[in-house]
Amino acid sequence: MDLDANKTDLTRKVIEYFKKDYKVEIVKTAYEFQKGENKLLIIRK
Repeated sequence: MDLDANKTDLTRKVIEYFKKDYKVEIVKTAYEFQKGENKLLIIRK
């Protein structure tokens, strides 16, 4: 995510690459990783 809490091109590319063989999800967390951003990218087999 960028400083405005938008997905970056890199984030989109990573999701597209891994979703072929892995379960990819973005989940909301109780913790803010940066101001206004509380999402976590999870990639699982």
